[in-house]
Amino acid sequence: MKVIVVGCGKIGVTVMSSLVDEGHDVVVIDIDPQVVENVTNIYDVMGVSGSGTDYDTLIEAGIKGAELVVSVTSSDELNMLCCYIAQRLGVQHTIARIRSPQYNVNNFGFLRQQLGISMSINPELIAAHELFNSLRLPYASKIESFSQKNFEIVEMVLREDSLLTGMTLMEIRNKLKQNFLICAVQRGERVYIPGGDFVLQKGDRIGLTASLSEIQKLMKDLGFERKQAKNVMILGGSRLAYYLTHLLSMAGTNVKLIEKDPQKCEELSRTLPPSRSFFWRRV
Repeated sequence: MKVIVVGCGKIGVTVMSSLVDEGHDVVVIDIDPQVVENVTNIYDVMGVSGSGTDYDTLIEAGIKGAELVVSVTSSDELNMLCCYIAQRLGVQHTIARIRSPQYNVNNFGFLRQQLGISMSINPELIAAHELFNSLRLPYASKIESFSQKNFEIVEMVLREDSLLTGMTLMEIRNKLKQNFLICAVQRGERVYIPGGDFVLQKGDRIGLTASLSEIQKLMKDLGFERKQAKNVMILGGSRLAYYLTHLLSMAGTNVKLIEKDPQKCEELSRTLPPSRSFFWRRV
């Protein structure tokens, strides 16, 4: 597959390196000629110096034959415009790095539809979701959401004293009445798709699929339940703090955010959702 990567910062180089390792034909674009030269000297890629929103630069990079454009410059607006131009030039799939909350919280669905963006990359939002999941389901080692977040896949490691240890899946189904599915089990280096006669053992990594409410009921019955965090203090008003505060406050958690910059504090208090127990402190 031919891929054009716009922006050769840390994210761009990481994406480009992975694509090269997978055997894709990669062309990089960056506004700095020295950066382009450094990248092409190290990696097996073609490079073009210029803007990802410039028609001539895109044509020189071979946009007409590209199947994917990934724009990961430091500017959200430039990334979105680059993807829009690429889509208009016939590229089927585009990925933009979009970090600003003003584009991600309420407007991304509209922007995605209007600009032809297939997917966005937002490292801070991903990190916020990971932290949010850790606070929401503290007993899980890994959590994945799907079906518009109506279902979760929760990964857990079985302890020796676990109720599930030594039981077959059929016995578990007969004993526990919750709606859940043990869809995968990792034992050592081997992964199993278990049947009804599969016996769980100490140290197994099991993947449970169910709705959040069913998982919480199941964990309570299994003795895994830990109290969820109800009061959270966050230090610093970064993008990550914004996204995490938004997720927590929408879930009903009491959040106290401390930010030393009064102007940023005022801005965050205007943009984050109101909550009876959500307030700010300046230091």
